[in-house]
Amino acid sequence: MGDISRKTFDPRKHYSGVLQQQGRVQVDADWNEQLAIQHHRTETESRDVIGQCGVPEKGGGFKIEKTPDAHDLTISPGRIYVEGVLCELDATPVPVTFTQDTQSVHGDQAVVAASIVDRRPWLTGQWVEVSAAGKPPKMLQITAVDQRLLTVSADITEYRTADAAMRRVATYITQPDYPNPDFTSGITSPLTSPLTSPPSGSTQLGLGDGTYIVYLDAWRREITALDDRHIREVALGGPDTSTRLKTVWQVRLLPVTGAGNGQPTCATSFNEWDDLTRGSTGTLNARTSSVVDPKDPCLLPPSAGYRRLENQLYRVQVHTGGARGVATLKWSRNNATVETSIEQIAGNKVTVADVGKDEVLGFANGQWVEVVDDESELKAAPRPLVQIEGVEPGTRRITMKTSLSTLESKPRLKLRRWDQNGTATADGVASMADWIDLEGGIQVKFSEGNYRAGDYWLIPARTATGDIEWPPFEIPNTQPLPQPAAGIRHHYCRLALAVVQNGVLTLQDCRQVFPSLTDLHTEDEPGIHITAVDITDQSLRNDADVPAPVLAKGIRVRCDEKVEPASIGNPDRPKPICLVTLDVPFPLNDIDRGLWGDNVIGFQPLVLASTVTVDGEGILWAPIGATQAWLMRLLTRMSDLRLGDRVLARLTMKGNFIWAAKDPNLYLDGEVFGFQQDGGANTDIRLPSGNGRRGGDFEMWFWLVAPPAPPIFKITGVRILRTVSGPDDPNPAVLGTLTVTTASPGIEVPVSASPNAIEVQFNTAPDANSLVTGKTVVVNRSTGAGVPGEVHFVAGNTTVRWVLSVAGAAGLTPDRYFVSLKGSDNLAITANGVALDGEPTGLPTGNNVPGGDFDFILSVS
Repeated sequence: MGDISRKTFDPRKHYSGVLQQQGRVQVDADWNEQLAIQHHRTETESRDVIGQCGVPEKGGGFKIEKTPDAHDLTISPGRIYVEGVLCELDATPVPVTFTQDTQSVHGDQAVVAASIVDRRPWLTGQWVEVSAAGKPPKMLQITAVDQRLLTVSADITEYRTADAAMRRVATYITQPDYPNPDFTSGITSPLTSPLTSPPSGSTQLGLGDGTYIVYLDAWRREITALDDRHIREVALGGPDTSTRLKTVWQVRLLPVTGAGNGQPTCATSFNEWDDLTRGSTGTLNARTSSVVDPKDPCLLPPSAGYRRLENQLYRVQVHTGGARGVATLKWSRNNATVETSIEQIAGNKVTVADVGKDEVLGFANGQWVEVVDDESELKAAPRPLVQIEGVEPGTRRITMKTSLSTLESKPRLKLRRWDQNGTATADGVASMADWIDLEGGIQVKFSEGNYRAGDYWLIPARTATGDIEWPPFEIPNTQPLPQPAAGIRHHYCRLALAVVQNGVLTLQDCRQVFPSLTDLHTEDEPGIHITAVDITDQSLRNDADVPAPVLAKGIRVRCDEKVEPASIGNPDRPKPICLVTLDVPFPLNDIDRGLWGDNVIGFQPLVLASTVTVDGEGILWAPIGATQAWLMRLLTRMSDLRLGDRVLARLTMKGNFIWAAKDPNLYLDGEVFGFQQDGGANTDIRLPSGNGRRGGDFEMWFWLVAPPAPPIFKITGVRILRTVSGPDDPNPAVLGTLTVTTASPGIEVPVSASPNAIEVQFNTAPDANSLVTGKTVVVNRSTGAGVPGEVHFVAGNTTVRWVLSVAGAAGLTPDRYFVSLKGSDNLAITANGVALDGEPTGLPTGNNVPGGDFDFILSVS
């Protein structure tokens, strides 16, 4: 604590600055109030802009993940704002080499460029990330440290390049300002752990089954020259000057219960969290009274008010937390600034750096003191107070009434004086419902409520007024008002939700991410965006016609991020997230038509029963089997009732309930905007979706129509060929072409040509199984004898060749041949079952009625 006179900042006064005047005495309270005004403005502004807690999109950190061995939690470097307080975690990469004294080090070793990075040394048990160009970063654990030579938990030979670097990875166990964190246990045998586990004698995270909030606890800690010797200006010859405020943060774990029947989420309310963030509820009141204390020569003659000869700043601090009657207090008349560094502890004898400036600001027999260090202060776990038995100024040795041998190995210890006496014990002074005498006529009183270790109040006492400065700051102050603790003010932020089930830990990121103001553009706004909507093998355009069989095969929505499957649901328990709705004409059934007539008077929305699944960046909507069959019958029913040939269909995606697999705070930005499609009457939509706001619904429409009638199956051409290289000869000799359109068309072919193939072209591909020689494809001589042959498909299956199959035959011999392709009785058909329309009235053939035969005469002379 700093040697200050008082704290005067009050946000209710709305001061915006402190102005110095010439020729006036400068006091510490003015300087400190200016800093408090700045902090108040900065924190308030940050909360108004960012919210209670936020991580910048660029440069943000504090993401919680598991280490490779799952024995610890990693904390990503970067920044976070917690109730307006900026918290930072550095992770500076440093170059590494792989030689020491011209000798190559082992494959699991590296030499770092600096032994201290980010003001912290490399230590056994810390995690590091090694990187090199062209190699994915690899996280390893330090198993040994020899100055700048680090040994890690796996071979890193593949990273031996000129640009290799290493950075420290902060973890829950190794975070800088939380020594010996809760929920950790030691590992005593290296034989029971794999190589990637913490080394022998280290610690690991040990969580039982249950739910835990991983949260950040941030506050400001005052640092003196005893904590950071660089603060002291050595040129002054020893005296200290100012102190510093350090932002301290700790990643902590809070077990929680009572999430209800559903799965807990980052937004779930927990009683344990409410209790933690509520803080202390107890208050303290202070006053002066006319208590006589003739034993103290520093007191003025007995009278009302403050009676000491010195101006003081009393600090009343909670030593042991709890309710009133359980909590204990300690107090100091000098804001607990009488402290010194401990150089050595031997049993009950303590050697210190100095025993004080004088008798008033030093250590003396009978005083109560506290041994403090980083661990006791950072964990708000003060050790028992001890009482001084004797002081030897010459040797700087202080003898205690209690042994301190358990603290002999602790580093950076300090000895701090407190001024309570009388009924004080190692736990301090008991809190009670009555007024408690401090000294000099000052009394304090605790209200009912809860108190936490470290809570404190400051009470300035002034000889000029003979009173204390305490709300409402009247002289005399006959009606003092109870006050909440002045500090320490903690700020909290949820980072993750950890769930342990059967020993397996899963994490959900709870951080709120925000972009910088200059990045607030629509195209850069965080969110998932829809990039395409597909049906079968083509894009689905807004306001387009979609045949019922095509819709029956489903719709695929493509996004620019992988979608979390849990946000969509599963086939067994679908969620109303992805919907296709039809506007069915009303009335449609016979009962309603009997009541209301045959005219369409409106439309009823009908949500189609479906399944919705996630495939990476794709969301797949598909109607169930019964719905598919119904879609086929709907338009037939409408046609029979003369209700039109189309139904309006709408595709809707609920953006507020669809989030990314990588970030539960990244939602679908589905808003789309229309434009005139191809200069026509249809309205299309612009993709990718998004209007720069998280959670917009995606909406588009299309028209459900009947499938187009299949094309009539016709013959478009006939050629007589002489093939040489085989039935599929790509360059056959064309001996004749059927072009006539008589009742009995024919082709005359010279005998010398000896044709061996007849080629027929169709307007659509026939069913290969329907073309059978002698049944569907008939070639007979004038005598009625059939000619054996084979059927071959060429040119995209729309061209068919009948090829002579007589072994050794040179071709068709001179004769008249009757050729027929049978469309009657549905013999020659397409894949869709459409029969050949073959009447030889011309080319293309047919009378536009399926089922006719195609006959012609081939004359070989």
